[in-house]
This record gives sequence, structure tokens and C-alpha cells, in this order.
Amino acid sequence: MTVHQIPSQSRVAEARNYDPWHLHEPSSQWIDFCHANRIPWCGVTSPGDEFPYHDEFDAQITKQWASSAQHELRRKGYEYKVEICNSTIPRSKEPNNPISIRLYYPIAFYEQRDTADPLPLYIHFRGGGFLCGDLDTEDAICAEMVSSLTPTCPIIVISIDYRSTAEEPFPAMYHDAWEAYEFIEERIRGYGGDPKRVILGGEDSGAALALWVAMFAKKTEVVPKTQRLNIVGLNLTTPWFPHMDVEKSAQTEFSRYQCWNAPFLPMAVHHMYRDMLEMEESNLSHFTVGECSDFSGLPRTFMLVAGQSLLRDQALRLAHCMEQAGVRLSFEVFSGMPHEFRRIYVLPQAEAANAMVEDNIRWILKMPGRLYTE
Repeated sequence: MTVHQIPSQSRVAEARNYDPWHLHEPSSQWIDFCHANRIPWCGVTSPGDEFPYHDEFDAQITKQWASSAQHELRRKGYEYKVEICNSTIPRSKEPNNPISIRLYYPIAFYEQRDTADPLPLYIHFRGGGFLCGDLDTEDAICAEMVSSLTPTCPIIVISIDYRSTAEEPFPAMYHDAWEAYEFIEERIRGYGGDPKRVILGGEDSGAALALWVAMFAKKTEVVPKTQRLNIVGLNLTTPWFPHMDVEKSAQTEFSRYQCWNAPFLPMAVHHMYRDMLEMEESNLSHFTVGECSDFSGLPRTFMLVAGQSLLRDQALRLAHCMEQAGVRLSFEVFSGMPHEFRRIYVLPQAEAANAMVEDNIRWILKMPGRLYTE
């Protein structure tokens, strides 16, 4: 299934019935890109291969992602379209070790107004298996969203630099995500954001944090607060939900066997991410997101899945659970594309995926100008 074969409104049932070989077969554009750049179009690992130590692996991946993101910033001229500022959020238990954040503002929107009304706020959690990535690796994705949405649906993006597993194991990153959310909740107007229009989103591990924060915020609605954010939507792209890895249903996920050697996320790398998380050492069930979770009451959700990712069928399982709970879901599979392919910025499918994300942000905010209708 490709983005062009189905409308963006949820088609989870259709996706579950599609030929999985078609979903995973490498896209011709992906193969052409790999040939042009002299890289293998499929994974290059074997079951017995050993990977570099996690710190070396993290450094290599993060450096490459950051370099690509900065090149894309310059190529698209985002520095003239998006104001990018750094700030911090204090950790309650470690005030001298704050959470770094980065804010992205639409320059044209503010230049056209003497006084600006609050804008919808998108809180972004990076991907990278809870290990790789930093604020620099997210610059292109966040700036692209702000720049492209400025004419029809201007927004502000805040990117959160939560702790990685190289610093602290599970659940430190969940604590950071929640502390950042609560801090923004109290100060959203100071950032120029509208507390009634907040979207949470992320890629890979960041998608897990975004969904968990939304669910935990729903559970804490009974707690009195001076101000509460209204989460109107979720954007979950090429997601990974760690607790679903160990569910019995995971054994039926064909993509885990079909894509064990796929680019970017072969099974050996996935196992390394899980081992670094050290999740099995904890029994903190309130961080669990899985088939038995209560998804009722969640806002409009967009889920984008890569067909050549071993996590493809996990996303399908979660999407089915969310639909059963009554969540309004927009779901897309990019067949033949590897995990986190949006970071290969020159790929036409990456451009199409970005356009699809932005289109669904408009859908979440109920704004006009959708390219793909329900």
C-alpha cells in the first residue's frame, strides 16, 4: 500500500489485508537512490554480526543525522523562514542538569502582524531508539513542518532533548517527557502557544513518548491545576512501542521476520536498543503502552508507517487497538521504504511523507487546505 493508493483517513483494516510482501518489497526509488550513492539497498548484517559499542554507535549515527539535518536547513533556506531558539527546562530533582529544548517560530507569520495571537503548539520528541539523536538531528524535520505550514496553518514547534539510554536507563526518558510537558503547560503563553491547541508527536521512540504523555495526561485530569493543556492530536511516525515487543501477539508480526535485515533498523540494532533500555529490570506498569492499554478518549491521531520496517506490523496492531477504542485515526503505509526514511531528505518519498504529516496536522487542527480528503 502506498500513500497514493488510499486516502489519509484511517484504512487500518485495508492495511491488515494487504499482501505483506508488497509492503516490504524495496521501493524502486529507494533502490535508485542507493545505487546512485553506492550504498546497499538492503541491510548488510548477518545474525552473528556484532555491532560497535553503544557509545560509538550513538556517536556515529547522531553525527550523521545532525550533519544531514544541517545540510537540509541550508539547502531549503529555513534559517530565513524559521526562527530557531534554544532554551532549557529545569529538572525537579536535578536543577543543575536541565532538559534542553529548541523552539521553532514561523518568521513570516510574526512579520505580518504587530501583535500575534497564540499559535497551535507542537511538542516533538526525537527518534533514535532512545539512544541516538539530539536537538541538532531534529532541526530539518521541525523547521520543515513550521515553514511548510506557515501559509495555511502556522504553528510553533518545541523539540525536547530527553535523556538517552547512554545516560540513564528506563524510565528516565519518560520522566523527562512528562517534566517537559508540565513545564510547558504552566508557561505555554510565554512561548506564544495556545493551550487549547496542543499536538504531541515524534518518530520511533519519540512516538512512544508522545503517546504515553497523552495517555498519562488523560489519567491525571482529576488533579487540580491552574492551567491544563488541551491535546487535540497525536502524530506518530515510524513508531516503536517497546512494551509491545514482549506481548504474545508480537510473535505473529510477520514484519519481524521479513525485515530482520532491513536498512536502518535490522533486528540486531533493535535488540541493542532494547538492551540499552533495560526495561525488563523495571516493573513500573504505569509506563506501559500496549494492547491492554485504555486508548479511549485520545484525540485525533495520525500514524505513518514504513513498509520495510520490522516495526510495521506492531504499528498495525496498535492502530487496530486504537480504532477499537474509538480513536479517530489517520493511517498511512509507505510501502518499500525503510525505518525512519524521512531522514533521507532527498528521497521523493521523504518529501511526500513530510507533506502527509503536515496535511494531517491540518486535519488534527480542523483547518482548511487538506490535500487528502476523508
